Amino acid sequence: PLPFTWNGKNVLLQIPSGMNFLLKCTELVNWFGNDFTFSRNPFMLAVPIDDRPITPINATREIVVDGVAVKQVSSSMAKEAAEQQAYFDYCEKVTSQGGGWWPSAGGNALGKDLKRRVRAAEKVLIMEEAICE
Repeated sequence: PLPFTWNGKNVLLQIPSGMNFLLKCTELVNWFGNDFTFSRNPFMLAVPIDDRPITPINATREIVVDGVAVKQVSSSMAKEAAEQQAYFDYCEKVTSQGGGWWPSAGGNALGKDLKRRVRAAEKVLIMEEAICE
C-alpha cells in the first residue's frame, strides 16, 4: 500500500523522531535524568525503538521422519534463540519496571494489551523505515 503522506512527507517516517523536540526542554530532561533516551523514542518507553529487541526466533523445527511430523530443537539455532530471548526478557523487565521517573506502577501501568499494541506499532515503524531506506 501507498504511504500516508501529510505535506508531502510519509507520516510513519516522522513518528520515530516525533518526540525529539522534548530534548530542548531542560526541565523535562533533568526530571527524566541521563538514563532516559528521548531521541527516537516515540512511545517514551525505557527501551527506545532502536534498542527494542526483535521477536526471538523459535529453535524448534518440525521435521518429517518416516512420514511422521516430529518437533526437534535445531542445535545451530538454539544458542541464538536463547540470546535473543534473554535480551527480549531484559527489555521487558526494564520496560515493566520503568525508571525513577515512572509512577509507582512503572511500565506495568501500560497493561498487557497496550504493550502488545505498542510493540506492533514499533514493528510497523521499523518496517516502514526499512522499505523506504
